[in-house]
Amino acid sequence: MRLATIRDRLREQCPIFGGRVQIMTTIEEIDQPGLDLPAAYVFWSQDTAEGNDLAGTFVNQARTRQFVVLIIGRVPRDDSEPVEDARAEVFKALIGFEQDDSQITYASGQAQPPDAGYLRWQETFQFTDYLRY
Repeated sequence: MRLATIRDRLREQCPIFGGRVQIMTTIEEIDQPGLDLPAAYVFWSQDTAEGNDLAGTFVNQARTRQFVVLIIGRVPRDDSEPVEDARAEVFKALIGFEQDDSQITYASGQAQPPDAGYLRWQETFQFTDYLRY
């Protein structure tokens, strides 16, 4: 599964973002003044591997890949919770999504400290694929 697949799924399934879902390449991308919000950024966070099940001369190794969906919203001035609304849409779009025999599951979530009127929430998801060479 590729980050572009995850980004496209979020763009299609999460109307709260209005298409504002990007693959993050640098942290500076999220610190731009005037950023349209809410928005989401997707990036890889970690791979872990299980033992290699050698089948003759071929590699057959399970790999768990983790990726992050960083949700950014404004601190609300009322009792609305736009980041929570965005999280709900992200869960609905990703948990259980399957491609190439890999199914996405939820791993964890973590709040980032509010900064300059912005709220950031980091959701971590994972799936297992296989290295076969």
